[in-house]
Amino acid sequence: MKKIFRILCLVIAMALLLSSTSLAAGVVSPPDRYGVLENSRLVENAGKSSQSGVTAQYTYNVGSRFFYDNINTNAKAVQDAILSAPLGTSEFEITLPEPEEWTQIQLDVQAGVYSLFKDHPEVFWYSGGCNYGATNGYYGSGGQVIYTVATLTLELSSAYTDIAATKAALEEAVEKFVALGDTRYEKVKSIHDFISLNAAYDYSFTNPTAHEATSALLEPFLPVCEGYAEAFKIICDKYSIPCVLVTGESVTINDNGQEERGGHMWCYVQMEDLKWYAVDVTWDDQGSSMNRIFTDFLLVGSTTVNTYFGGRTFATEHIPSGQWTLKAGYIFTYPELSSTAYVRPTRFGMALPVGAQKNQSSLELRFIPNEYSAVVGYSGAYYNATATASGKGTGATITLPTGTSNANQTWKIIVRGDVNGDALTNADDLNETLKKSVGMQSSILPDSDYVKAGDINGDGVIDAIDAAYIELYTSGHYDFS
Repeated sequence: MKKIFRILCLVIAMALLLSSTSLAAGVVSPPDRYGVLENSRLVENAGKSSQSGVTAQYTYNVGSRFFYDNINTNAKAVQDAILSAPLGTSEFEITLPEPEEWTQIQLDVQAGVYSLFKDHPEVFWYSGGCNYGATNGYYGSGGQVIYTVATLTLELSSAYTDIAATKAALEEAVEKFVALGDTRYEKVKSIHDFISLNAAYDYSFTNPTAHEATSALLEPFLPVCEGYAEAFKIICDKYSIPCVLVTGESVTINDNGQEERGGHMWCYVQMEDLKWYAVDVTWDDQGSSMNRIFTDFLLVGSTTVNTYFGGRTFATEHIPSGQWTLKAGYIFTYPELSSTAYVRPTRFGMALPVGAQKNQSSLELRFIPNEYSAVVGYSGAYYNATATASGKGTGATITLPTGTSNANQTWKIIVRGDVNGDALTNADDLNETLKKSVGMQSSILPDSDYVKAGDINGDGVIDAIDAAYIELYTSGHYDFS
């Protein structure tokens, strides 16, 4: 991702006019002013397409509006005008609640337009190019020019030939997906895994919609980082999970030990403890090259050290920036990122770390016990085929359509605590886990799927701690959430 935001202010010289007119307020109307926000969303999709006759209203308006809540009333008026207009509207005239000078109006327009794209990634049909102006001006008591109306012309993306049809398909895809689990963590991980399974990174950089959420939720399922992050936010919005899109730089180390930087987008998610944690679905999705979903970047903090990506902290590799233009302009701020990773609460206060369910091996899906509905839940969540499952418990498989070709892949099912494959976690599993933890002969064979199911805390071995978790679960004091 390399977004290029440039502000080119076309300043109309006022000196000649002012020299021949009175500066008394209300006597002579000042000249209108004009400016350009070039491709504030996506350079690759810049251009205009014919959408005459499209009148479908924007309707999907739920979830967090973090940036909207932190801009002034004029900028909010800009965002409101775009959201409330008929689908495909490109020209807007906004009466400003607080008339301002031209310099401030430029910042208000930036804040309103840019925040729209971050708060509402489901508004995919604008390329980001924006011509704007100020009119209906008057001279203030100090001779300054005050404007009461802002005008906007937003470029429609040329990537969508039928905005209304694409919008309907996107809404259907979002509604069709059902997040698994009852807790916020389970839902967030379900959304994270679903997008990773359903999409593949567009390494060819040929998909014209790769920078929008449509690329991750609709054919050809080929997003880049923006598509991943925006799709994740849209589904979080559906479940009223506060989610903020974050733009900035990624910092990686290449094979020669040299640092490489590039534009990147990821997400911050607010959990029940009111802290914000980072999620980078793009980096966790290694399905194309490794047939693997990682969770190194699922609900992590600034000091969280990844396991499989070089052992660096999240803050070292993700540098957020609130300056969304190349030139100095409106600077956005983000929520404060937690320094540590999210820890899921439990009934007895025994904190099971997020890492306990992280880093599935190649082609594995993990579910909580007694949740065969979790397997069934994947059926229909993938839009071109129905997932099929063989069996219900640990060691069974589920076949899912993946990628742009809709080719099937078979994933192994691991049910936490189910060490005998019956899809339950009960006294039988506890007995086998206890025997395994003390070195007695057990039905849990080394290097089997059952070892993975019994390793509740994710430290690579079955020991007394894992047995304690299973005992708490079977006695009704722990729910694996």
